[in-house]
Amino acid sequence: MVLPLLLPALADEKNKDFAVVICGYKDKLDQMITQNPGLYSRFVNRFEFKDYTLDELTEIGIRHLKSVGHTFSLDGLVSFKEQLALTMAETNKASWANARSVKNMIEHIYIKKAMRFGIDRKLDREITAEDICSIPYERHKRIGF
Repeated sequence: MVLPLLLPALADEKNKDFAVVICGYKDKLDQMITQNPGLYSRFVNRFEFKDYTLDELTEIGIRHLKSVGHTFSLDGLVSFKEQLALTMAETNKASWANARSVKNMIEHIYIKKAMRFGIDRKLDREITAEDICSIPYERHKRIGF
């Protein structure tokens, strides 16, 4: 949808100080810009960001929890990292979203913790292995949002 708008702007010599930055997944961007022979050559500078490692994603999870006043217990951290590794291995590559997937996992943890609070009325800010086991994460490509 953006190509008909983008092509005239890129072709206009008056736009010599005009810059276009497109971001997205490499295979999808390559598919888009190869639809027009002149478009691919107009994007000469390409930067690819590698996926985060398991340790980096774990740190992202720790920092996200800390930003909202929560922490992992020792067993919670071990369980989170194990669940994260399993999710990374089993998730369809097209639906894996790096740090966003970690945030989604933590949202599921919050829900599980809230359900546990509803039962035992124990309010704390520590995420335990009990909060993490069986995170219901989508491991196949979804249709829609």
